[in-house]
Amino acid sequence: MDKYIVFRCRQEEYAITIDQVIAIERAEGFTSVPQLPHYVKGMIRSRGHLVPVLDIEMIFYDRAIEESKDRRIIIIQGEEFEYGLLVAETKEIIDIAEGLIEKPGLLLHIRLDYLKGIANFKNRLISIIDSHRFVSSLDGNVSIAEYITESKEAEAAL
Repeated sequence: MDKYIVFRCRQEEYAITIDQVIAIERAEGFTSVPQLPHYVKGMIRSRGHLVPVLDIEMIFYDRAIEESKDRRIIIIQGEEFEYGLLVAETKEIIDIAEGLIEKPGLLLHIRLDYLKGIANFKNRLISIIDSHRFVSSLDGNVSIAEYITESKEAEAAL
């Protein structure tokens, strides 16, 4: 049984394993960066690291998350760099047994290879996201990684 943090995106619930989550922060203080993919809301500093904030509703639904006091940034340790997911709200931390997670069908798996499966509870469905595959599947992920690398190099030179 693994622990997952559940968050809301529009009316749907999604989850990622808690072991990949570094922090959950209030959604405020973004610094815009031109010429990054449209889903990058901006950059923040978190524990001394430069972190790109990705608007998950822009990625999934091509519509920015609305301003609200419930918005949060889930800081995640990716394979190449830390990133933040801007979500409408974080809901809870729950245990999900592997047996409750149904694997996506082949066609869905090919199109959404970051989808680990769907947790099927009696009264709710929660889509489980593989956070490492999620970032690598995004168009423009290379330009984000390059920006982070260049920023670290520039800071080190100071």
